[in-house]
Order: sequence, then structure tokens, then C-alpha cells
Amino acid sequence: MIFSMFAWHVEDHYLYSINYHHCGASKTWYGIPGQAALQFEKVVKEHVYTHDIISTDGEDGAFDVLLGKTTLFPPNILLEHDVPFYKAVQKPGEFVVTFLRAYHAGFSHGFNCGDVNFAIGDWFPLGAIASRRYALLNRMPLLPHEELLCKEAMLLYTSLELEDSEYSSADLDSHQCIKTSFVKLMRFQHRARWSLMKSGLG
Repeated sequence: MIFSMFAWHVEDHYLYSINYHHCGASKTWYGIPGQAALQFEKVVKEHVYTHDIISTDGEDGAFDVLLGKTTLFPPNILLEHDVPFYKAVQKPGEFVVTFLRAYHAGFSHGFNCGDVNFAIGDWFPLGAIASRRYALLNRMPLLPHEELLCKEAMLLYTSLELEDSEYSSADLDSHQCIKTSFVKLMRFQHRARWSLMKSGLG
């Protein structure tokens, strides 16, 4: 059935996604853990695509084509090359969550209705990597990563200044990811401005 399949892809900017199955036929999902993303891309580059399909050299070659969300192939190719993957069958009333940088694909068994991307603090370091890869491939980013990071850092600063609340370890981990990402961004901006000034372009 048309539109019943979703090709192998990673969420835009490596975001999380959550899909709630409201009603209708079941849906089969195949997923790759985020830490196996580069291994997955390597197998796709070497065993799925031909050289005339991949226009970009290096490790971004497969990523560039996969961004088009048009790649379908059976998971047995992954089995043959030791890429870990999981299968789930989602029924009405169930959620499927995909994690950061986790490639996934699947198909609906018939008509159904499901919904969405989201981010928490631990996304910001991977969001920066995704933004750099988009830039290297001359692709327009879908999210203003730097703007989101700056706004989140300001909100965090304000909330930490105003409250004396106790935070959970998950909140503290999230806060640390935001702080670290913000510091890295500021250092990058400083180096970029300094380089421009030294070259006489600033």
C-alpha cells in the first residue's frame, strides 16, 4: 500500500522521536542503536549503494543519501555484517521511542494513525554534530541548533539562579550537557571571530 513503509533514516538533527499508535493496523519497526550509527552507515555505503549513487566521499557519503529517506533494504544485510538491530511490532495504544542517532525503518500492516520528535539536554552534543554534518554537505539545517542551545542555556541560568530546588541525577546530567555544549559553542565562536580578525576579514 502506498505510504505504508518508512525508509531507513535517522531523525533530523539526531533527535529522539516518539510514536503513539492511535488506531488501526499494527506497524513493524526495525531499529539500530545510536552507538552503531557509523557502523550502519559503513555497511550501507559498502553493501547497499553503488559508487554512482554516493556523490560525497568519506563517512558522510551514506549519511547524505540516507537523509533523503528513500533507502530500503532487508535487515538480513545487517545480520551478515554484525550490525546490531532490533525488531518490534507496535499495536494500537503502544508507544515506540527512537533514541538519539538511532536509524530505523519499518512498515504498516494496513491503515493506521500514529504521531513526533523531541529533545532533552543530552541531545545538544549530538545536535551539534548533526549540524556540522549538514553544513559540510551544504544542506539547510531544519533546526536552529545554536539558537536553541543559547535559549536553553539562558533558561537554565535563570532557573538555577532563582531556585534552590534539588534536582534529580537525570536533570543534573541534562544540565551538564547543556552547559558543556554552550561552552564549546562559545569557544568555537571566539576562535572563528579571532581567525576572521587575523585574516583581515573581521
